[in-house]
Amino acid sequence: MKRILFVLTAALLMTSCFHDPPVISLFMWHYETLCNDPWGKALTTNSDTVSAWFTKQKIKFKHVTIQGQIFPDAANHTNCDTLTTRRIEAEIMLEDTAKARAAGFTSR
Repeated sequence: MKRILFVLTAALLMTSCFHDPPVISLFMWHYETLCNDPWGKALTTNSDTVSAWFTKQKIKFKHVTIQGQIFPDAANHTNCDTLTTRRIEAEIMLEDTAKARAAGFTSR
C-alpha cells in the first residue's frame, strides 16, 4: 500500500512539471471601414468573405468572426474611410501575422 501511495505521488509530481503547449496562433482584429478593406465593401462582407480573402492571400487562420453591426445609415455615406462600428476578428497562425499586419490587422 505504501508503494502505491509513493508511485501515485511521484506520478502527480511529474505531471505538474509539464508545460502548456506552445502558442501557435495570435488573436488579431481589424476595424472595418465602409469600402477601404482589402476584401471588399462592408455592406457585402461576412465572415466567409474574409475567410476566402485570407485563403487567397495565403494567410493561415483558425477562424474569423465579425463583432458588431454596421450603423443604420451606412448605405447613404460616400466616405470610404468611415468606420462601420464592426470589428473583424481572426485567430492568425504565428507565421502569417506579418502578412495580416500588412493588411491592417492589429493585436494587443
